[in-house]
Amino acid sequence: MVNNMAKRKKAPAPEHTHLTIELIDFRASVNASVNHEVRDPRHYRDDAKVFKFETHIEVEGIYL
Repeated sequence: MVNNMAKRKKAPAPEHTHLTIELIDFRASVNASVNHEVRDPRHYRDDAKVFKFETHIEVEGIYL
């Protein structure tokens, strides 16, 4: 009997690398806001975002 079903390709296994860093400096910030203009029909659009959330991190170090 012939199997007519196509064989699925196996997804490649994810690769992981361990990293050791001597930390010299770091900076992190978080910002959250609400777009109050969506309540005003003059500024409202269907794609207007009501909430905005941002995170930012910088790491400075030496690879060991």
